[in-house]
Formats: sequence, C-alpha cells, structure tokens
Amino acid sequence: MESIVVLGGGLAAASVVSELRERGYSGKLTLISDETDLPYERPPLSKGFLQGKEEPADFIVHDSTWYSEHGVTLRLGVAGISIEAEQQRVLLADGDSVSYDHLVLATGSRASLGKEAPIAGYDLPGVHVLRTLNDAKSLREDITEGTQVAVVGSGWIGMEVAASARQSGARVTVYSPTDVPLSKVFGERFGNYLLELHQRHGVDVRTARVQGIEQADGHLQVYSDAGSSRADVVILAMGAVP
Repeated sequence: MESIVVLGGGLAAASVVSELRERGYSGKLTLISDETDLPYERPPLSKGFLQGKEEPADFIVHDSTWYSEHGVTLRLGVAGISIEAEQQRVLLADGDSVSYDHLVLATGSRASLGKEAPIAGYDLPGVHVLRTLNDAKSLREDITEGTQVAVVGSGWIGMEVAASARQSGARVTVYSPTDVPLSKVFGERFGNYLLELHQRHGVDVRTARVQGIEQADGHLQVYSDAGSSRADVVILAMGAVP
C-alpha cells in the first residue's frame, strides 16, 4: 500500500492530510510532529489564548476522533531528525523510523534569536519566544497584573503580545528597531496608527536595539542603545527562520 508521511504539526500539515482524504487518497497516511498537541492554528497564541479567552480546543484543526476515523496515524511528541532519501524513510528522535513513498515537509519556522548570533541572555529564566503552544502556556503563566514585560521586536508577534499583556494588566515596554512599527511592511500611515494605538493603551514603545539581557537581584535587566531597564519577563519577537 502506498504511504505518505507528513512532517509538521501546524495548519499546513493538518490541511495536507485533510485534503488528501477529501480528494480520495486511500493509502497509508502518517503525521509526525515534535509537539505533543494535536495540530493547531498558531495566530490565537499571541491573542485569544494569551489573553485567557481561548483554549487549545478552540483552535485545533481536528480533534483526535477525526484522525482515527480518517485513518491518519499520529506520531506526536517525537521529532524527525533525518531523511534517508535513498531508502525513503524518516529517522525519528526516539530511534524509530517511518518509511514513505511520498514525504511532505510542513515544518514551518522557529523563532529567531538574533540575526547573526543569539542575543546574549536568550536562555535565561523569564526570557521567552512565542512559536508553539507550550511557549504560549509558559508565557501566559508568567504575565500577570503588574508584571513588567519587555518585548524585543515590533513585528506582528511583538505588537500582539504587547497588546495582550496590557489587557492582562502588565506594564509593557516594546523595543522597536524602527521608529514606526511595521512601516516597512504596511507603510508609515498604518504603522503610525498602530504605534499611537499601543501608546494610548499605555505601551511604552522605544526606538532602540537590544544588545543583551542579564539577570540581577531576582529580575532581568535589558540593555539597549537607549540605556537599560528592568523587566520580570522578556519576549524575543525578532522574527522567524525556516
């Protein structure tokens, strides 16, 4: 029997297996993801979920029953670490392997920790990225009323996290590498609207590049070309890489 393996646990991976079954593919179908959660959509992580308004059941693509009813084998919580193209198989982190006739790579991206090298202090306790549901769960636990949050970056993720953190009662500082957030993507007019909207809601947006993060006296210290400031939680929102 023909076999298709899909590597990935996001919307793309779930959509591929859905479309294959809907279009009549009846062969063996396996989805492999290093995350333990069912494939889900990521946009709610920085908005509804972070604000406590949505839970994972609200944004998973299909429930577990759908996969079993449609004959899709799920291999969750195990990463694919190598592809042996000649043998047509994927090696997994647990030592197992899965053979395929066709292989779909839907592995998405990971959070950038810096353009040339990871920013100093990226691995300190209290420093977060936001790409996965586990990232979002950890961040939601740490952001509470009165928490001092520093957001490094002013793209979509950074500005959405800033807004969500303010709604949770946190004090928020955004370090933006440009004077106007998202202006390179959407232009000055929209960027200025977004900037003024955040400022009206109490977000301190600073045009500054962060050089590093250190831990001192039970808190984090963020160092930038505009000086240093204290934080309880730091979110690195500096883009993504494949």
